[in-house]
Amino acid sequence: MLDVMYELPSKDHVQECVISEQVINDGDYPVILYSNPAEKKQLESTG
Repeated sequence: MLDVMYELPSKDHVQECVISEQVINDGDYPVILYSNPAEKKQLESTG
């Protein structure tokens, strides 16, 4: 988990990091959800 803690701030467009039971118990890598900045700009311009 330390690697994730240090890597996330340097990644672009991270929207959410999902820490599941498997991450805690089995050492799996968390699910990282990214935003799409182009899609966000399009939504802002039409709204």
